[in-house]
Amino acid sequence: MEVYSMQEIVDEIGICRTTLYHLFNRWEFSTNRKDRFKALSIGKGRGAKPKLDSVKDELPKLVEKYNGKTKVILRVLEEKYGIKVCRLTLQRWIR
Repeated sequence: MEVYSMQEIVDEIGICRTTLYHLFNRWEFSTNRKDRFKALSIGKGRGAKPKLDSVKDELPKLVEKYNGKTKVILRVLEEKYGIKVCRLTLQRWIR
């Protein structure tokens, strides 16, 4: 049986050391074999939810209408569509 270091596993799988540490802990403290394999999976519904999907067709029109002024577009998104996002998120979508 070959033994791998944490760094070798992290590099091979492409995850961070903290994530691997948490996976190992969940594996070790699972009560039965079936739970152990569940512990290695990532649950559904995790992660950030895309806020601008509902207005992705409107964004180019808003950018053109307001000449790319993010402050104005952010205000319109919040007032008209009830969507509150940060400036950086909006800039990423505009690109």
